[in-house]
Amino acid sequence: MKLIRWAGENVTPSDDAKLSRRLYADGLFASVTPTHTSGTVTIPALYGMMCGRDFTTDEETLDAILATSGTITGQIYMYIDTEDATYPLDLKIRNYVSALPTNDINADGTTYGIEIAQYTANTSEVTGVTFTAKINNVYGGKIADNLDTITQSGFYTCYGTATGVPNASSSWYVIHTNSNVGTVSAWQMAKSYTTGEFYFRNKSTTWGAWEIKPSTNGWNFANETWEYVSVDDPTGVIRVNADVTTKYCVGMKIIFTNGGNIIYGFITAIGAYSGGYTNITFLHEIDPTDSLALHLMANSAITANYYSNAKAPFGFPLNLDKWSVIITNTNTYSQASPTTNYCNIGSLSLVLPIGAWNMTGHANIRIDGTGDIEISVALSTSVSEVTDEALKEYIYDTTPVTLIYISQKNISITSKTTYYLIERKLSGTVSTIYVMGAASGTVLKAVCTYL
Repeated sequence: MKLIRWAGENVTPSDDAKLSRRLYADGLFASVTPTHTSGTVTIPALYGMMCGRDFTTDEETLDAILATSGTITGQIYMYIDTEDATYPLDLKIRNYVSALPTNDINADGTTYGIEIAQYTANTSEVTGVTFTAKINNVYGGKIADNLDTITQSGFYTCYGTATGVPNASSSWYVIHTNSNVGTVSAWQMAKSYTTGEFYFRNKSTTWGAWEIKPSTNGWNFANETWEYVSVDDPTGVIRVNADVTTKYCVGMKIIFTNGGNIIYGFITAIGAYSGGYTNITFLHEIDPTDSLALHLMANSAITANYYSNAKAPFGFPLNLDKWSVIITNTNTYSQASPTTNYCNIGSLSLVLPIGAWNMTGHANIRIDGTGDIEISVALSTSVSEVTDEALKEYIYDTTPVTLIYISQKNISITSKTTYYLIERKLSGTVSTIYVMGAASGTVLKAVCTYL
């Protein structure tokens, strides 16, 4: 039994190294810029840490090992051999790249190495040298190249090229915490340097998938590539390079940048995952002046793509007119000598994009004739018959008569659908049926119910 740091006790280099290894990862405390000539590689002075042992070197020029044929990639590395009492630390070079020993030299191990640089060469000269050493963070964290293999609780940073990151498009700040009884159970939180998004994952023997933490503004970073597929104004279709059939659903809100515009939308359909992609159909934010997309998606790159299931994520337009298609007609149209067949007086109709809608119709109808008459007026997907009884009105009255047709129904459609305002005589003597838009305006309107 030994109290290591106590009056009269000897503190060995191994004792110090074991403590230092808890605080510092392997690597250098500052980057350097190697140089080369035709046959040599020069490494500037180094200051770094290996298995808890700090070291320094002076600038050193190494003779490169050239290729015997073709080209090679060689490795320059710091090497500790505890059994070499005279020169335990050495800067070495070899004409290939391979894993270096990482035996615990503070226990029973005798050799340890870290890579400093790699060089390329042909049969006659060195053609390049690249600094590859890890930089040890002197500000309290550690630089990691594999988040999956971290075994010590603490603060880490890593590049997008590191193994186990949420995605490769960003560098990351990472907090890792092990269970108090070992490393079988752990959790990690990663914050993107680029977007500020937070991700979480848990480990129970193996690491689970990263899950994004909802942001305070209501938008979640999509963390995948979206690509243009097609448009049918105001509907658009994008594709995602992943199986997102259980991530997104109809009614979710989206936002992305495309063609210099910020585009908002509602997801209206999710396709099956096929060929490495999932198609997503969405409704663009609508320009109330023409019931078409305010900014129609272009066949160009999509960036800054986010999604939300919040009621009102920051910036999302909530005005009903931004999510409505409408026609308002102020003309008067007529059909003389109507038969018992349906007709579409004035060719009045409304095209509904894919989605869920609250459909309403308002029309001023006048019937001229003699005596009692019966007519019906409807909104229908056919010009020759009623396709939805809930959108039909039946009128029995004595001519001449003016009435207001009003209908309303929630409709969900999976393909673009046209609704027609149709009329027909059922019985009686009818000379003319008028749609009196000049009197009060004929209005056919559908408001997206996802709002």
